[in-house]
Amino acid sequence: MKLLDKDIATNNIVIIPRNYNPFLDVEVKITRDGTKTTETVTASSHEDTGKGISIDLEFTSLIEGAYYFMEVSQSSSNYEFDSNTQEWCHLTTPSAEPNKKVIFKDKAFVTGSNNEEYSINKGEFTIDVSTDSDEIKIYE
Repeated sequence: MKLLDKDIATNNIVIIPRNYNPFLDVEVKITRDGTKTTETVTASSHEDTGKGISIDLEFTSLIEGAYYFMEVSQSSSNYEFDSNTQEWCHLTTPSAEPNKKVIFKDKAFVTGSNNEEYSINKGEFTIDVSTDSDEIKIYE
């Protein structure tokens, strides 16, 4: 699950895609759980960091406390995805309709706090602080 912050202009997510072409645009479609309201944005930037693909996104209609289904895709009229080789192949003649390939799916939760320690389970469990170790947390 990815965390998005409604209070910042650009959200950054890191994904490990099924496949990726650094030369194609990345498009992210989010669908709000329950209402099926969708928003589709093209990434303002994306790059392979070696540990995944870092994507900068500028959403305009995020609602705090809402869950979203997220679908990341790439498309091009100049490339076609070959399902046999699992790679994008350059077309000698561009296609009329862009070829779209979903490269990643996940859920997202929107928070209004820019806090990396945020948890959707906050207040659901108590931590037993009587243990001596900082590495082990016992939830009751």
